[in-house]
Order: sequence, then structure tokens, then C-alpha cells
Amino acid sequence: MKNIGVFLHLTMTKQITGIVIAGGKSSRMGTNKALIEYKGKRLIDNAFSIIKPLVQEVIISSNVEIKGYEVYKDALTEIGPIGGLYTGLQNSTTEINLIIPCDVPNVTTEFYSSLLANSDGYDAIIPRLKDGKVEPLIGIYSKTILKTIEKQIYAKDYKLVNLLNLLHVKYVDVSDVSIFENINNLNDLKLPKWNNLLLVAGTDRNVGKTTFICNIIERISKTHPIIAIKITPHFHELEENLPVIHKSENLVIVQEINNTTGKDSSRMLDAGAEKVYYVQAKDDQLKKAIVILEALLPNDKPIICESAALRYSIEPGCFVVLSHSNKITKNKAMISFAQIHIKDYIYDPKMFSFVSGSWNINYD
Repeated sequence: MKNIGVFLHLTMTKQITGIVIAGGKSSRMGTNKALIEYKGKRLIDNAFSIIKPLVQEVIISSNVEIKGYEVYKDALTEIGPIGGLYTGLQNSTTEINLIIPCDVPNVTTEFYSSLLANSDGYDAIIPRLKDGKVEPLIGIYSKTILKTIEKQIYAKDYKLVNLLNLLHVKYVDVSDVSIFENINNLNDLKLPKWNNLLLVAGTDRNVGKTTFICNIIERISKTHPIIAIKITPHFHELEENLPVIHKSENLVIVQEINNTTGKDSSRMLDAGAEKVYYVQAKDDQLKKAIVILEALLPNDKPIICESAALRYSIEPGCFVVLSHSNKITKNKAMISFAQIHIKDYIYDPKMFSFVSGSWNINYD
């Protein structure tokens, strides 16, 4: 590591705290970004592993619980990242504080080590690109700026760039623009593409998801054998005669074989699906469920699946979101990622077709 000597000197003479700004539910992503996996690792775990070698303690600033970590919730909410910075510095016991947002996967331990080499005598050490762009949440801050932050919050000025104008800042010029790249939406995740998957989600209960899926199954099954999947985070007692694919504490996968019970998976089978899989999975088990299902599913047959959570792990060939026009209580961000947004169950089933291993949409 280029600046390891400087870092070792600092850690022997001064204590350093790491602060991860994990926020909460992202309006653009529709879920807590900290829990999203990127290249096989949760963003929160990635941020933690980047700074841990350089600090004595790590503080997680978040407005929601994060499995595996103690979190410090913002005393002042709805004011953006400045609230997370304030909370982190409030709870820090050291003057030097290394700050990292959870959604910048390209930052490295070595990069932060280079910033630490400039830490003496400044309120903040902030990287700056050649075009002058700065990212205030990537850097080092002194705990002594708490009063300044308090005054700015009291004045209802929540912009971090304005905070920097009030501080004695050392700007460190960098040429690698990738350090500023963050994960803001599903397109940034670069998810695996399943062209033969039609994924269906809803913004509320009783928007017609299962009825829509059954209609598509009835239509497509006339020309193609189609496989259906129902995924839910809720666990219910299952019929004893269902073939068990996998069963563990937080993940159950069974094959539906009864078409007369009236359950969603049973209705899909009755509609004409060749096979139906019913999955009960906690969010942290969804990746495992995908691996198990992938071994069972063909890549040339149409697959239709009811699940909102799956959109954070797979890019489907087509993504459909159903909603009521006057009521949207959840998954609102999903609408912006949908190829088709069906309101009040008004649509033409003929617009959906399956050709050459992919779902096609006819907008005419």
C-alpha cells in the first residue's frame, strides 16, 4: 500500500474512527441500498471492509436496522446526508473520522490511506476531480466541525457543498473518476439478464398480479410450455404432499402439484403452466433461491414470476408493474424500471408474446 507508512504512524499516535453513511430507503432504488448486493457482496459489507483496516472503530449511520451491524439512527431526519454525517461525528470518540457512503463500491482502502496522509491541520480532506467536482461524503472530517454543522442545520441549509465553504478544507486532486461512481438505481447494478423471464410486481395488494399472470399463462401455453414461479417473503404452512426442492430456516422451495386449492401457485398451474414453483424466502436468502431455481429452469422456455424483490437480483426480459391509479403504497420506485405499467388492470394481453427465447412487447 502506497501510504502504509504514513497510516502506521497515524494509528500509533492517533485514534481514527470510520463512519459509514448508510441512510435508509432510497427513493430512486425503492429499497435500502445498503442491503443490495453488488458483485456478490452487500454494499454495506463492501464499505465496511474498505475502511476497517484503517480505523479502530466503525460507526454505521442509518435510519433502518441492518443485519449484522449496530446502527446509529439520525437524531435529525429528513435532512439528507448531512444528518448522517452529523450523527456519525456526534457518536465518534476521535478527532479524525474517515467518511464513506455505502454506495461507492469503487473506492479503495489505499485511496483512503492517501487521504490520511494529508489529515493534519484541516477540518476536512476531500478528493477533487480535474473538472472541480467534489464528493463531500468521500473524505476525512474532524469532529471539531460539529458546531458548524449544527449552525448550518439550524439555518435549514442541508447542502454539504455549502458546509465545505465554511471549513478549512484540503482538496486532494485525483484523476480516477471511477471513485465517484455510485449505485443509484437498478441500471447501475449490472444484473444478469434473463431474457426468457417475465417478472410481475405490484404496488399494493389486490392489484391483479396473479390474475394477470394466469391470463398470460393461458395465452402463451397454447404455443409454448411455460413455467411459473411465485416468490413471497411470508412463510405459511404448506400441504404435506408438495414435492420439496429445498427447505431450511429462511428458505423453502416446493413444486406446486395441486390445481384446485385456489392459492396463487395453484391457480397458475390450473391456468396451464407446465410447472409451478412456490418459494418462501427471506430477503437475505433470495440469492440462494435463484441459484437453486436456475438449475431447474430452462433458458429457452418462457418463465413468468411474481416477485418485486427479484428485480434487485435479475434483469428480466420484461418487467411489468400493476397498480391502482389512485393508490400506490409500496414499490413506487419500481414503476420507473418497468417496461409496462398497468393501471387499474387495463391492458391488452395480446401485446405479450414469446419469440426466439425472449419476451416481446407489441406497443401498437
